[in-house]
Amino acid sequence: MIDALESLFQERAWQFQSHWPGIFRSDAGLFKEKALCYPGAHFAVGIDTAHRILDPKYYSSMHELQNVLRSFRSTETKIYVFHREGSDNQSLAFQNPNFSKEVQEIFVSLPGSWNISSSHLRSECE
Repeated sequence: MIDALESLFQERAWQFQSHWPGIFRSDAGLFKEKALCYPGAHFAVGIDTAHRILDPKYYSSMHELQNVLRSFRSTETKIYVFHREGSDNQSLAFQNPNFSKEVQEIFVSLPGSWNISSSHLRSECE
């Protein structure tokens, strides 16, 4: 299965040769780690992942979440968010005008919606 995923990754990455955006691969599992590995990088994530990045339950405290957001800002990280068909686009915290300006500067909501998930893509490779 790893060979199939590696092959799929290489096939899809090939289309970006000599073009921005670059595709980065690392063992950094968390976006806060990826931001430190690739300062200035822009990441594309689905709406579910965006929710998890901002969900306080994944942090030991709100202070830790705020530190992660500061880290994103200091490394000039941008996170572009794709919405799934049927998702409630207005439910995202970073679209709420009462949410911090810091979050609104980091997360960029992309227009439209996509009828595919990363889980679906991974299952096709198995």
